[in-house]
Amino acid sequence: MSKGAFTQLTLTLDLFIGGHRNYDEVAKNAAVDINRRPLKLIEEAVMGVNVDNCNHPCVGQPCQNGGRCVAIKDFYECLCPLGFESTNCEEKISEPITVPMFSGESYLKYTNHHMISRVRGLKNDIQMRVRALGPDGLLFWTGESDMTSLSDYLALGLKEGHVVFSFNLGSGEVNITFNLTRIDDGQWHWIRAQRYEKVGYLEIDGTEVVEGNSPGSLKQLNPEAIIYLGGMNDVGQSTVGKYATGFTGCISNLTLATDYKVNLMGEVKQGINVEQCRADRTITTNDNIMNAPISQLGSNRF
Repeated sequence: MSKGAFTQLTLTLDLFIGGHRNYDEVAKNAAVDINRRPLKLIEEAVMGVNVDNCNHPCVGQPCQNGGRCVAIKDFYECLCPLGFESTNCEEKISEPITVPMFSGESYLKYTNHHMISRVRGLKNDIQMRVRALGPDGLLFWTGESDMTSLSDYLALGLKEGHVVFSFNLGSGEVNITFNLTRIDDGQWHWIRAQRYEKVGYLEIDGTEVVEGNSPGSLKQLNPEAIIYLGGMNDVGQSTVGKYATGFTGCISNLTLATDYKVNLMGEVKQGINVEQCRADRTITTNDNIMNAPISQLGSNRF
């Protein structure tokens, strides 16, 4: 049953059967969906009769070296594993990645217990430097695989160029937005997100601090043993619509709980579509922020 008091369906556009004049007008999520989870028509079918393969751009398995094919209308995109790039993931990346760059369809996945132990519990302290080349996207995520309105999670992301710090401890979520400045300017910026029990703090470039409180009585964060950086597989589905895409730009200097400096590429469990951050001279980098010790940019609140 739908919510609210309205009982009529009003549609102002034309009715199309069997196709559409312009698929850009169609909702991106138009598909078979049950409880916000897309139904995998083949994998989850119990039985079928007279079902043949549709003419699909991924039928020929064009992606090489373990790349995953994703259909985009009549074409496809290959999501390449770490170490490979190009249209079909056919080219090996010759130089090691030291500072990862994300495309919006990229992510790094971590299961390191040293990292996980530093995001669970009564408090968090997450610091990173980012160079954003787009206004929206998921920066950092730890949560549960089957998210509900009361699932534990913690996230950092961009919405319309502003940094957002969100978390839910199991009794309701809080979204803390740093509205004082946008950071999608191609420069390096420093982000620090702290939490003590239900209170969260968000600081950008060592200046002002904004804070917020999560509702309810629960005080500990207990996510699953996975951390995602720069995005994740099926961002919209996995975050229950909180984010629609991954981050576009570069991330460096990730520190957890003030004492654990993450080796972004050395500790990664899995990565997709990640490249070396380009030294683009048309983009101005803020060297003071990039090189300053973290201890000079902010203070510990607990």
